Amino acid sequence: MRFWSNLFKYKKRSLYFKLFIKISVPVMLLVVSTCTVITAYINNNTHQKLVDSARKYTDTYISLLENTMTECKKLSILLAASDDVRYFVSNTENINSNHNNLLNTYEKLNIYKMTYQYIDSIYVYSENKNLVLSGNTLVLSDKFEDMNWLKDDFDDNGIYVVKRLKSNVFPVIFSFVKTFTVGNARGAVVVNCNVKTASEIFKKNADTYILDDGGIIFSGAEFGFNMPFEKNKVLKKYNPGSIKFANGKSHIQGSDIVIIDRSENFDWYYCTVSNVSGNGGRENIIIILCILIGICVGLAVIYYVLNSTNESFEIFGNVIKNPQDFNNNAYKTAPAEIKEIADEIFMIMQHNDEIRNQLEKRLSNQKTYQIAALQAQLNPHFLYNALNNIYLQMLDDFENPRGSAKMTLILSDMMRYSMRVDAAIVTVRDDLNYAGRYVEMMNEKYPNISVSFNIPEEYQSCSVVRITFQPMIENAYKHAFAGKVGKIEVRCFEDGDYLIFEVSDDGAGIDADKLLKIIESLENVFADDGGIGIVNLNSRIRLAFGEEYGIEINSELGKGTKILMRFPKYNKEKKS
Repeated sequence: MRFWSNLFKYKKRSLYFKLFIKISVPVMLLVVSTCTVITAYINNNTHQKLVDSARKYTDTYISLLENTMTECKKLSILLAASDDVRYFVSNTENINSNHNNLLNTYEKLNIYKMTYQYIDSIYVYSENKNLVLSGNTLVLSDKFEDMNWLKDDFDDNGIYVVKRLKSNVFPVIFSFVKTFTVGNARGAVVVNCNVKTASEIFKKNADTYILDDGGIIFSGAEFGFNMPFEKNKVLKKYNPGSIKFANGKSHIQGSDIVIIDRSENFDWYYCTVSNVSGNGGRENIIIILCILIGICVGLAVIYYVLNSTNESFEIFGNVIKNPQDFNNNAYKTAPAEIKEIADEIFMIMQHNDEIRNQLEKRLSNQKTYQIAALQAQLNPHFLYNALNNIYLQMLDDFENPRGSAKMTLILSDMMRYSMRVDAAIVTVRDDLNYAGRYVEMMNEKYPNISVSFNIPEEYQSCSVVRITFQPMIENAYKHAFAGKVGKIEVRCFEDGDYLIFEVSDDGAGIDADKLLKIIESLENVFADDGGIGIVNLNSRIRLAFGEEYGIEINSELGKGTKILMRFPKYNKEKKS
């Protein structure tokens, strides 16, 4: 709508009008001519070539599978006539009485299986002894899992093919069963042909199938077995038992060429489905050339349009960069749209600058108030815990109050630091001094809890929020050491662009449910963790430095707790 309103409003001076004329005409001519050439060439030259290629592939596929099936049939007849197999079937003595015969039969079956890669297995069945010889295994037939090739009406001297799944699972097997009799003994040789393996012997250029009048016996595309024609979107229209089927005829269905041929020696059909949407040799080259030509022409058109309109865009850019020069004579020839858009942009930019300045000021004040509010939570909480510890110390050394007096003196010194309002961000060195004074005070009450600080000098000028280390050490004193004996370690290391401070203890640890609640509370800036410390510190870190920074906690009941505090590698002293 804006295009047409501007076109009628500014008419020939409109930038839209000029771009429309310069781009639409050559591009439309290019598209029409390219499509015409490609379509005419493909329709006139490629159809018969693609059909012939599919026919050639189908003939190769049929010849291969037909020869494979015939070889399997001949092999079953050959083995049924061999002396070792017939002796195995007719022998009425203990099967182990003629060990040489058994070994010869084993060897013969394995040689044929290794010779023909499409043969899955070969069985020799003795009905009288109720045994199946398979490879190097001799099994009772009622214990043998793969017996679904055996028919109820066992023919004394014949050959039949069973299309089946091996052990009713996989793969698809065509079993060539040659039955025979030796005296009163009846037996069979079963040559199992793996149809999937036979189909993959040569390079596949199409989807291959074996069909009968009832459905799809084998699908090389999905490796399916005994599927109805309705399951296949292409073959459902070409049921071999219907009048639509003509042996050897090529059917065209969309981009598919369907060829179905009847087997000369067996009761099934071979089928190939070739998708020809991406085929063609010279045709593809011509298409690519047309595309390249179209790209070149398109680039030329784009260059021409941009070059011709470059002056207008330069004027627009200069107006944005130097708004004070907008009324100069250089802009009098600019398109009408440029002048109107520039006026609107100037007004929006001025208004946005005012809004942005107000928002930045409000956000800065809000963040300061939030950090101050969180900081204010710590002071009474810390003071309460400290006074409680001093009281307990006074009870312990009533006659010699030096310890409690020292703790009181340290507390007053620490309160001056915690009550500061001039700086929410301090150096690691200052905050470690504060934490050290706290440890000094707590040593009077808990001399058997050791605290070590392993912070290299190079990191002590980096920045942290005020009162970072003390709350984590206080948590360890309060919750980790029921026996008032233990070890707390504070250390530091780099992790990419982050500086990680770790406070760990070997205390009681945290049970899984409570740990999960603490981790969940860390996601909320103003969550109430009941103990103030860890969630309060995490909130102050995220408010001061950003959402990617904060606290992680790992703990295992009975093995201690490890708290990781992530800060930026920011040097407060150098920056200031």
